[in-house]
Amino acid sequence: MSTFGDERLPARFWDKAQVVAEASRAPGPCWVWTGWTTAAGYGVFTVDGRGRTAHRVAYAALVDPALPLGGHDLEIDHLCLVKACVNPGHLEAVTARENGRRSGGLAAQHAARTHCPSGHEYTPGNTWRYEGRRYCRTCRRRAR
Repeated sequence: MSTFGDERLPARFWDKAQVVAEASRAPGPCWVWTGWTTAAGYGVFTVDGRGRTAHRVAYAALVDPALPLGGHDLEIDHLCLVKACVNPGHLEAVTARENGRRSGGLAAQHAARTHCPSGHEYTPGNTWRYEGRRYCRTCRRRAR
């Protein structure tokens, strides 16, 4: 496991990170980015003249050097739920779908539902899909 101040990242990266133990939901303290952040709260670090998300830079340098910094299929999920965290122990490369599912946002809440608003279970036989949404066959039959 990498440690705070790891030499695989330049000193100017570590100058913008701070260990904050109480911020973490994950094991170990968060390493909170204190440099420039996006409006959404993600840290930004300049690599080869281009601004990259600091957590992706940390993950690529300390966990998976094969992970590209741009043009990527995987997103880096914050297990600690702290957007400014750059601790690689709190980060995991996942698909956009999985990252959205974990987010707890509206789409994730809908996807987690097991029953329609009328209480019928979403089973393969009782569910039909249209334009990415689920519908209850029982409710549809009753409406007709």
